[in-house]
Amino acid sequence: MLRFILLLVITVTGMSYSGELTVYAASNFSYVFDRVKSLYEREHPDDKIRIIYGSSGKGYHQIIRGAPFDIFFSANMKYLKELYRNGYVRSEPEVFLLGKIVLWTGKSSGIRLEGLNTVLNPDVEKIAIANPELAPYGKAAFECLKKTGLYDKVKDKLVIGENISKTAQFVETGAADIGFIALSLAKSKRMKDKGEYIIIDQECYSPIRQGYIILNNENSKTVSRFLNFLKKENVKAVFRNFGYTFPEGDMYEQH
Repeated sequence: MLRFILLLVITVTGMSYSGELTVYAASNFSYVFDRVKSLYEREHPDDKIRIIYGSSGKGYHQIIRGAPFDIFFSANMKYLKELYRNGYVRSEPEVFLLGKIVLWTGKSSGIRLEGLNTVLNPDVEKIAIANPELAPYGKAAFECLKKTGLYDKVKDKLVIGENISKTAQFVETGAADIGFIALSLAKSKRMKDKGEYIIIDQECYSPIRQGYIILNNENSKTVSRFLNFLKKENVKAVFRNFGYTFPEGDMYEQH
């Protein structure tokens, strides 16, 4: 009996320090978050993190329909602010990272990247871009094409991806000759040796402020552990290696 009680106490104590999180993250985070998840679970083996990737807009619509996510990492602040403003969450959204877009082409395409005007190259028949209505990286690319007066010249060449990962697949597989994708995907192990890219001037589009919002307070201890883990220098270095920058003066630069 005593042995059973001791075993029960040990089990309950162990459970109090473990938890499960379901995270929805924008597709541009896929490779970097897979790496961060691996590091986190190595340091916190009793915690389990489940990450679902998709467009920020799709995540937003799933949340307002009651999807049971604990944290939502969005590729822009718009959807996070709307969730807060409309009363779906109590905690205010936090700016986390700044993203960048690049123009990418595969090695086998034969296309030479010569700045943004590469989109006018007559050999370019299809240009991949993420859905600007759902994907902030697509919105940034659309904004850049409009601002530079290129949109009307290339709009018939555009191939629309549901999210930035689908868009990257279009250019990676040759379904599109060139494409606007996230720098984080261009730097991923899967794509970095398959093509080349140029970084689009950030003056061409509004800053891609990426953030998160806490959706479920029931797992507050595990949520706090995970978010605090993201502030560690070695973890921030992982994000930087994928091309992200941290907003100057934000809480992640203060730790």
